[in-house]
Amino acid sequence: MTNWRDKLFSKSLLSIDLTIDFPSICHSSTPSILSQLTPYEIGDTPLPDELNLLSEAHLKLKPVDNSIPFSWSAGAREGIILHQRIGRAIEQLPPQKASEEFALSLYHAIKHVILLPDKEHIDSFYAMACQDKLAPITYLSYLIDKIEQDETVINHETYFQLILWILKLSPDKNPIKIALGLLGSFNDSTSQRLLLLFALHPEFTLYAIRPLKQRLSCEELEPFLYSLGQRTKGWGRIQFIEHLPSTLSVNNRYWLLTEGYKNNVMTEYVAYDCATKGALLEMLKTHPLDNELLLGCSDLLRALLNGGPAKDIYDYVEGAQACNTFISQVNSLPPKELKLLYCVCEIADFVQNSGEDWLLLESFGWNDHCQQQIISTSQNIIQKPEWSTLIIEALQSPSRSKNYQASLVAKSLRLDIWELLFSLQKDNPNADWWHQLMQTDASHKIERVVKLAEQQIALTALDSTDDPLITTYSEYQSHHAVEYIMQDLGGFPGIGWSLIKRQLRSPTLRDRNMALNVLSTWSDTLLPHDLYGELTQALTIETDKNVYHRMKLFLVNHQGNKEH
Repeated sequence: MTNWRDKLFSKSLLSIDLTIDFPSICHSSTPSILSQLTPYEIGDTPLPDELNLLSEAHLKLKPVDNSIPFSWSAGAREGIILHQRIGRAIEQLPPQKASEEFALSLYHAIKHVILLPDKEHIDSFYAMACQDKLAPITYLSYLIDKIEQDETVINHETYFQLILWILKLSPDKNPIKIALGLLGSFNDSTSQRLLLLFALHPEFTLYAIRPLKQRLSCEELEPFLYSLGQRTKGWGRIQFIEHLPSTLSVNNRYWLLTEGYKNNVMTEYVAYDCATKGALLEMLKTHPLDNELLLGCSDLLRALLNGGPAKDIYDYVEGAQACNTFISQVNSLPPKELKLLYCVCEIADFVQNSGEDWLLLESFGWNDHCQQQIISTSQNIIQKPEWSTLIIEALQSPSRSKNYQASLVAKSLRLDIWELLFSLQKDNPNADWWHQLMQTDASHKIERVVKLAEQQIALTALDSTDDPLITTYSEYQSHHAVEYIMQDLGGFPGIGWSLIKRQLRSPTLRDRNMALNVLSTWSDTLLPHDLYGELTQALTIETDKNVYHRMKLFLVNHQGNKEH
C-alpha cells in the first residue's frame, strides 16, 4: 500500500493531455481553477487563504447601489444544505422533482456534446452547468444515475475527454463540481490525482471525497487520511471528517481527537463524528492523562453538550461514560489548563439542568449514580484554590485567546471579576473588555463604562468615513467597542447619550438602528433635552428609508422634548 501511495505522489507536475479539441468557451485570460491549484498538489499544509474564492473575483466589484454583495464562504452552501437543522431559512433543499428535472436536462445536454461536440452544443451544456439556482449537490446523484444507465454515453471516449476538459480549463466552480462527481466512474491514476488535488479546496472537498471514498476501500484510503486531512480546512475539513470511514487506525484517531476536529466554522458540526470515529472513550482509557488528548476531548465534549446543527450528546451513546472518564482524569491532574476546567464546569452544569430530557438520557447511561459521581468529582476539581490564580494570570495575559478562556471560566465559576476587568481596560485602551464590562445589572458600573468609553474610544472615527465598510483596524475597534456597549444600553435608561447621538450619525446602518433601539426603551422623562435637535439633524442626512421613517416617527411621538 505504501508503494502504491508513493508511486501516485512521486509523479511530476499534474498535466492532462486532451485528445479532442473542444471549442473554447472561456476567455483565454481567465485562469482555470486547476492551474491555480496544481502548484499546491504536493505539500503538507492547507491551501493559502487567497485561493478560497477562486472563481468569485466578480464579487469584489462594488455594486452601483453601494450594497454589500452576498457570497458564500468556500463550501458553506453545500454545508448548509446538508445540515438543514439550521440552514432551512437560508438555503432549502429543492423539491426532488426540480432536481430530477434539471439532472435530466443536463444529461441530455451532455449526451448532445458526446454525439456532436460542436460549439453550439458545448455552449449550451456549459451555460447550463454554470447555473447557480441549484447547488450541484442537490442534483448530481440523479445525473450520475442517469448517465451510468446509458452505455452509449459512459462508454464513449468523448465522455471522459469532456470531463477532463472541464477540469483542466474551466474557471467556474459548478462545472468543476459536476465533473468531479462524474469522475468517480474512472479508476485511472490521473483521475485519482485530480480528485485528491481538488479535495484540498473547501469549495470542492465534498465533491472529491465522495468519489474517492467510492473508488477506494477503507484499507486503501487509510494510509493517506492524515496527509489529506491535515491539508483540508473550513467546510472542507468538516466534509472530510463526515466522509471518513467508521474504523480508523490509532494514529488517525489521535489526530482526529487532538487536531483534526479543528475548523474555522463550528466544532459542533464534527463533534459527533470525531467522538465516534475517533473512539473518544476508548482513547481516553488507552491514553490516560494525555494532556493533548484531554484538551481536544474538552472541545468535543463541550460541543456535544452545546448541541446545534449536527448530532449531539443525545445521539452519543457513550456520552455519559466519556464525560465521567474525562472528569476523573482531570481530577487526577494538578490544576493547569483552564480549558479543562471550563469543560468540567459545562459537564457539571449539564447534569444539573432540569430542562434536559433525562428519561431519554438515562437510556444512554446518564442515571442518578452517574450524575452524582460527576457532580461530586467536578466539585473536587472546581474547589482547588490554584484555579483563581490561574484565572487572574490568564486575564492579565497579552493573549486574547487566554483572556477569553479565563473570562468564560470565571463566569462558569460565578467569580466577580468586574473590577479587575475594568482596571485592565482602563490601563490599556487597546484592550477589549467592553462586552464583559456590560454584563452587570448595576447602573453605577454602566455609567463608569460609558465614561471610560468616552475617554478611550476615538469617537471621531465613528463618522470619519462615507464608506459603509469599515476598513481600518482603528475604525473597526471603535465600532466594535461601541456596539458592545450599545447592545446592552437599553436596560439602563438615561445613560450613554453621548455615545447614542454619535451613533445616530454613523455611516453604518446597523449603528443607527441600534441607537434608535436604545432610545425606544427610554421613558419621556429620561430623554435628553437636546434629543429633538439631534434627531432633526440626523434626519436631514439619513439615506435609508426605514431608518428615516423610524426617526420621523420618534420625533412625532416625542414632541415634548423639543428645545425651547
